[in-house]
Amino acid sequence: MNYKLIARRVSPLLILGAFFAASQVLIASKEEPKQAEVEEPILRVEVMEAKPQTFRFSLDSYGFVEPKYQSNIVSEISGRVLSLSPQLQVGGLVKEGEVLITIDASDYQADLEQAKASLAQAAASLEEELARAEVAKRDWAHVGESKAPKLGLRVPQVKREKANVKFAEAAVKRAERNLERTVIRAPFDGLVNARHANPGEYLTVGAPVVDLSDTSTAEVSLPIPNDDLAYLPFTDDNPLDVTLHAQIAGQSYQYPAKVYRTERVIDRNSRMFNLVADVADPYCLQSGGCKQPSLKLGSYVTASIWANEMEDIIVLPRNLVRSGMAYVVKNDDQLEQRTINIIRQDENYAYIHASFDRGEQIVVTPIAQYQPNQIVTVADAQEQEDE
Repeated sequence: MNYKLIARRVSPLLILGAFFAASQVLIASKEEPKQAEVEEPILRVEVMEAKPQTFRFSLDSYGFVEPKYQSNIVSEISGRVLSLSPQLQVGGLVKEGEVLITIDASDYQADLEQAKASLAQAAASLEEELARAEVAKRDWAHVGESKAPKLGLRVPQVKREKANVKFAEAAVKRAERNLERTVIRAPFDGLVNARHANPGEYLTVGAPVVDLSDTSTAEVSLPIPNDDLAYLPFTDDNPLDVTLHAQIAGQSYQYPAKVYRTERVIDRNSRMFNLVADVADPYCLQSGGCKQPSLKLGSYVTASIWANEMEDIIVLPRNLVRSGMAYVVKNDDQLEQRTINIIRQDENYAYIHASFDRGEQIVVTPIAQYQPNQIVTVADAQEQEDE
């Protein structure tokens, strides 16, 4: 039997067995580590004191400045153009009653003189016939006591001459109107959009002369969501105040406006409701000059529509309101999750109505996870300022 060979093969097993036994002894003699108690951290929050206030909402909209009235002026008579106003150019501004075009009036002056002569002749004929009627009346009184016939008293002849006088008077009035129409005046303060007549040109009745846009009042159609109508105290006797904002030459300017009417329909495509704002004297023609650039027709503007006032409103940053909930710290430093009444939101803020008592502490620190009856500590004023 080869003992050396057996010892060489068994010795590694004996060594491994010895190491295993020693490791078991060490494990059995190891002491358990002491468990340290971990205190749950208390959440530190910032708060704001609830101060309900009366708040006036501003609804945002947009639109284009358009003329309230546009007029395509045509010639009411025929004749040759003698002169044009220097303002009768595209972009020119004209005043109400200003002479735009004069037409040759010589024929119409002759027509007026002829009509006046016809009127004088008719008046003379009437006077003569009245005299004859008076003579006939006296003559019939000496003839007998029977009733005189109308023809004998020249009643039909007098009526005919009276009708001739009225006809002649109408002809004079028509001739006077035609003579007045040889001077075409601006019907309102306006901006010249187009000119269709030139000096020396012969105009016919109905020929286009000039296109004008009213500058005494401009309009802006302002679309708003249908739901926002609840915030507008609009009535015929209570117009809405509007502030229009326009960018002119890289700078922002404000212009006051009033909403007196609506379009009374909801757009089928956008589902928006249109208010119509009036801008008085956008080109400052009536006031004698502008302190800032005039609000030109066709300008794109944004609008702030001032809605009605509401009481008991708290304004919170929108990121603090989630799923209609906000947080308050109660007197015992417990965090309370509260359902709030959000009546309106914009890009930055949520407007909350009748959801907090005056003096309550509203949490303005975002809460990642809420646990009922969670205790918090409120950062004092100095800490909030330092942060």
